[in-house]
Amino acid sequence: MKTIIIAALAALSAGSALAQEAVQGGPATNVPLLEGATAAPDCGGLSVTPDRAYCITAPLVNMQAVGEAYIALFQAEGWQPVAGDANYVIFARRKADGQCEGLQMLAFYDTAAPNSPTAPGYLGFGAVPTMPCADRTAAQ
Repeated sequence: MKTIIIAALAALSAGSALAQEAVQGGPATNVPLLEGATAAPDCGGLSVTPDRAYCITAPLVNMQAVGEAYIALFQAEGWQPVAGDANYVIFARRKADGQCEGLQMLAFYDTAAPNSPTAPGYLGFGAVPTMPCADRTAAQ
């Protein structure tokens, strides 16, 4: 498996024009299935159980837009990006009890499959079990 290069900085600051219709969620994360994505229960052939991760698939040509749609959705739900790179983003948000929860999103594809715009790309989502809360400043 290789990673897909997602323009994380641009995606973090930009919204998405994709319609965001939640039709089902992954058991590990409650992540909805957005328009343009299809559930991938086998996570692209990886040995991951549904209680640990939830994966979606879309053609490689659409992965940038699908990734941006998920980032926009998470930010609208109060998740803040706290770390990341070209192929993953880690989000955190404070819960009502003052503790924090984390969510990670990883983009990847199968290098053994033919490389074409219609080849499947994947986004994997997983909960981050322990997530430290950033200290709040006096202004918050």
